[in-house]
Amino acid sequence: MTRKRTLNRDVLISGLGLGILYYFFFRTEILVLGGIYLPLCFFWEKLKVGNHQFWMQLTRIIQSVTSPMLFGAIFVFALLPIGLLFRLFNKKERQEGSTFKDIDQTIDASFFEVPW
Repeated sequence: MTRKRTLNRDVLISGLGLGILYYFFFRTEILVLGGIYLPLCFFWEKLKVGNHQFWMQLTRIIQSVTSPMLFGAIFVFALLPIGLLFRLFNKKERQEGSTFKDIDQTIDASFFEVPW
């Protein structure tokens, strides 16, 4: 998307947001603010850029809050119960032996050249 289209899109998002605010709160001040703010945004480039920066900052803040909450909820409500159920029903007997092998020799530089 080109920069101009992105800026115009963000102005339209602001208009939509003001319309949603008006729908829920039914205040004429919101209509007056939208009637003044939106035309000014379309004709004044700096206001349009400021509007874009506002939406970018808002989305970063929302992203930094919701991502940890979302992934935390996925972990607690999905992965943790599955892991606990797996441990509960797939109990294995402990193995007494080990795969560790003792090496009883002196270690010099030739030992690390061909270890197998």
